[in-house]
Amino acid sequence: MLLRPLLVAEQGIDPVRDPTNRDLSTRRNLLRHELIPRLAAGSPDLEELVLAVRDRSQRLRSLLGAAFATHFREASIEGGLGTQRLLAVPGVLRPAALRWWLRAAGVATSPSSSSMEAFLSGITLSGRGRLELPGGGRALVARGGRVALAGPKPRLAPFSYTFELPGEVELKELGLRLRVRRAAVQPWMFRGEPDRAALAGQAAGRCFATVRGRRPGDRLRPLGAPGSRKLKELLVDRGVPADRRDRLPLLEIGGRLAWVPGVTIDDAFRLREETECWVAELETLDRGGNGPSGGPVERVEKEPS
Repeated sequence: MLLRPLLVAEQGIDPVRDPTNRDLSTRRNLLRHELIPRLAAGSPDLEELVLAVRDRSQRLRSLLGAAFATHFREASIEGGLGTQRLLAVPGVLRPAALRWWLRAAGVATSPSSSSMEAFLSGITLSGRGRLELPGGGRALVARGGRVALAGPKPRLAPFSYTFELPGEVELKELGLRLRVRRAAVQPWMFRGEPDRAALAGQAAGRCFATVRGRRPGDRLRPLGAPGSRKLKELLVDRGVPADRRDRLPLLEIGGRLAWVPGVTIDDAFRLREETECWVAELETLDRGGNGPSGGPVERVEKEPS
């Protein structure tokens, strides 16, 4: 049975009103109760204007869709878009072109404008990129001259290695080698680098370190910060892509998280008056068996000294 609001009123029944509908801290309510009435007071034809904008927007989307279908006539759901064809679209229309193709591929929710722009910038610079799509599970991947949908990356199995300092360990899961040694303090150590870090600490007695993946509840005090923070929140703030967060080799010394490569060190390991320190270095394992090569970690943010 349906109960219409006017019929309820005729019966003298007071309807239940949701008090949150008047909460102006909600954007929807602010628009409905404050902004739209003010605009309507100054423009009696506001409703007609809004409907006209809607109609023009729909016509524009239809025209763009037809133009994209012609421009990307070789595109398919399985094969994706040609990178060069995408870059041939005027820059301001590239996000619209990608959203058109995603809708055609059955992706209901498009990525945010900022993530789309970052993805397109990566394609422009290197022809490669990966954009995780809302809802998880799938991603937009650019490689080999194509932009196509891909499934989720395989989740990295948990890893943890403990070794005595100074020393080194191979992280075959990541294709990296981590070496920790003693060294004299040098100028580069106060600038910070993505694939090596200088850490304060004494060498007296036996000392052990652990390199491992991220765990729930991880915290540290970022270099120069007033207090500790959750590692998860820090990685989000520093713009570390979701698919890289579980692949960071985190270094613990003395049971304390000391270094997050490319992100920060814990302030407890800041160099002050030391003349000698621990140096942690990451190297890429040469798949051909010819030893390590450099440059495994992307810089996220330069840390203050």
